[in-house]
This record gives sequence, structure tokens and C-alpha cells, in this order.
Amino acid sequence: MSDDDAWHGRRRTLWERDAGLCGFCGDPVDLLEMDLDHIIPKADGGSNDDSNLRGLIDSAPAGWRSYIIDVSAIFPADETHEQG
Repeated sequence: MSDDDAWHGRRRTLWERDAGLCGFCGDPVDLLEMDLDHIIPKADGGSNDDSNLRGLIDSAPAGWRSYIIDVSAIFPADETHEQG
């Protein structure tokens, strides 16, 4: 199996795992047009493991990629944050 065949097989596996939906907006994404994105950027210690990859619609703005965070993890609901 060539590297290209392995890569296409992995893309298909991830696409099937995510039911053919964009990992950001939830819209259907075409397998052949899907981009893969690291949830935790490699520069921040993210891995190439499937659990750290998601498929995105290839027209998704670059600002969506690898910058999505769960704000509740930073500011739990039971805390108040005042500026001042």
C-alpha cells in the first residue's frame, strides 16, 4: 500500500467516524473536499492521533482551524470574572 493509499484510507476512516459531518459546524462534508484539522495544534503539543483530528469543510475560514476552545474549561460557570 502506498503512502497516498494509506492517507486516503485514513481520511475515509475519519470521515466515517464523524458520519460525514464537518467537525466544526456539523454540515455535511464531501470526503474528497474535506480538510483535516488538528483539534490541538501540533505547535501546542497536539498529536497526529485520530482522536486529535477532525474533518472540516474545505471552505471553512482559516480562523476556525485549531483555535476552537471550550471556554467553560477556562471560566467554569460557578466562578465570576470581573474586569477592573
